[in-house]
Amino acid sequence: MIIRLLLLFSLGFGANYYQSNLATNSSGINIPDTLRLVGIMAQFPIEMPDNPKTSGDGKFLYLNNEEYNHFYDSSTLRCDGFNVDRPPHNSAYFQKQLEAVGNYYLNISGENLPFTANIISNSNSPEDGYYTVSDSMEFYAKSDKLLAEFFSEVLDLAKSDIETILTQQNVASDEVVFIVFHAGLGQDFSLPGLDPTIYDLKSAYIDEEMMTGVTPTEILGESIQTGILLPETQNMIYYDIVEDIFGNPDYGTDDLCDIQLGLTGIFAFLLGYELGLPPLFNPETGDPGVGFFGLMDHGSNNGRGVIPASPSPWTRSLPDSPWSTIETISPIQSLDTTITVYALDSLNILYRIDISENEYFLIENRNNWVSYKTDIDSLRRKHKIDEYQVGHWFDTVIEEFPENQIQIDEDTQVITGFDHYDYGLPGSGILIWHISNPHIDLFPNQVINDESYHHVKIEEADGAQDIGTKSYSFFASDDPTTGTRWDMWFNGNEGYEFANHDLENGTIFDYWSSPNSRTVDGSDSFLSIEILSEI
Repeated sequence: MIIRLLLLFSLGFGANYYQSNLATNSSGINIPDTLRLVGIMAQFPIEMPDNPKTSGDGKFLYLNNEEYNHFYDSSTLRCDGFNVDRPPHNSAYFQKQLEAVGNYYLNISGENLPFTANIISNSNSPEDGYYTVSDSMEFYAKSDKLLAEFFSEVLDLAKSDIETILTQQNVASDEVVFIVFHAGLGQDFSLPGLDPTIYDLKSAYIDEEMMTGVTPTEILGESIQTGILLPETQNMIYYDIVEDIFGNPDYGTDDLCDIQLGLTGIFAFLLGYELGLPPLFNPETGDPGVGFFGLMDHGSNNGRGVIPASPSPWTRSLPDSPWSTIETISPIQSLDTTITVYALDSLNILYRIDISENEYFLIENRNNWVSYKTDIDSLRRKHKIDEYQVGHWFDTVIEEFPENQIQIDEDTQVITGFDHYDYGLPGSGILIWHISNPHIDLFPNQVINDESYHHVKIEEADGAQDIGTKSYSFFASDDPTTGTRWDMWFNGNEGYEFANHDLENGTIFDYWSSPNSRTVDGSDSFLSIEILSEI
C-alpha cells in the first residue's frame, strides 16, 4: 500500500516550565451532553504572621493589578507588559476562567460539547462572594485526604447557595462539575532543588479514592465525591516568592514577563479526568508519553498555559460521538493513492490506516501558523527587545493575533479562547500516531504509556524516539523529550534527512525508514507513506 500525502494549511512553542506534580487517575470515558461548570471561591483565615512557606497571606488578590506587580519594596514593575490572569480575582474573573476552559472544550470537540458556567457567590458576604474555610492553607496542604476535606468543607459552606442556583436552573447536582478556586498559587510545578512554598495546595482532580474517609457534601440529595481544586492563578509575578526563585533588580533581574503562566492549561487537563480522558504520560515517573502533542500530557501547558494542546487523535476518537471525523483508508483503495490532508484547524479529519488486527496508524495535519508560514516564535523574533532577547510571549500574542483568532475579555483581560489550539505546538506538519492494542479496557487508572509499552505513540520524524526519555533540561521548551518541530513530518525535514541520510527518495515512512512503518513485533505492514509537501 502506497499513500502520498499533500499538506494543506488554512493559513509554537510549548511552555511546560516545570515538572508537573499532578494526579494520574482516570475514571473511564464520561462525556455529558452539556458540560456544566460550577465554581466556588474559597480563601483561608489571614496568616498572622505571614507564613513564608505559602504564597500570599491566605486571602485572594482582591486589589487592582498594580498593587501586586512590583518588586518587593520598590515601585519597579516585575512586568511592564501584558499581565496574564491579572487581579482583582473576583467573581467576574473566575467566571471568565470557567468560560475559557469551556471554550477550549467546545472548540476541540468540534462543537460536540457545549457548556454552561456559573460562579457561586456567598450570599452572606455579598461584597466579594468569597467563602472562608476554618483552617490555614498549610493545614490542608499536608495530605491528599486533607485536600479532599478542604474541597468538601467548601461545598458545605456553599451548599445553600449552590442548591438555590441549581434549583433555579432545573439542573441536578450529578450533572455538574464542581470547581473550587482557592486563594494563592498552586503547588503544581517544581524547580530542581528549589521549592520555597511547600504548603501551597496542589491542584487536583478530587476522586472517590481521595474522598476515602471524608464525609461528602450532599447537594440536592446527591453525595458529591468528585470535583476539581484549582488556585486563583498560576502566575507567580503577583507574589513576592517569585523573587526568591527568579531574582530581582538587586541580582540583575528586572523583567519577569516571560515567567508568566495562565490557568486554562491545568484547568483543561484536570477537567479531562472528569471526562474520563486517559492520561498519556508515565504515571509512575511523570515522564511524557506524547509530550507537547496531547492535552493529557505536557501539552496541557502549551502556549504558556493559555493554548493547551488538543487531545491526541486517539483520545478524540473515544467519545460515542467522536470529536474528529475519522476516515479509514483500506489497502484495496490505497494501492497507490495521493491524499490531501487538511490542517486540523480548517477541517477536523483524521485518517486511519489499519496494519494488523490490533494496530493502526492515525494521521493528522497540525498547523501552528498565526499567519502564512509565521508562528509565535517567528513573531517574537520580529519583536526583539534587544540583540539578545526576543519579544515577550504574551505581548507578542496580544499585539499580533487578529481579533478573529483570539478572545480577550475587555473587563477582566482574561484570555478566554482561540480560533484553534495548535498555536502552542512546537511546529507544523503531519503527525503519525501508532496505536497498538487499541481495544484495551479504559478502566480507572488504566496505564496507556509507561516504560515497558506505548499504546499511543508518535512516530517521530527525526527517528530519535526522544519523547519520554530522561532529560535534564531546565526549561521544557529546550527539551526534546517533550517533542520538537522535527517530530512532525514534512518534505525537507532536516531531522528526518539526518536520520535517513542513506535514503534518496524524499521523505518516506516505510519498512526501511527511521522511524519505520513495521508492526510492534517487527513485521512488515506493507505500508509506504510519502510526504510531498514542504512547510
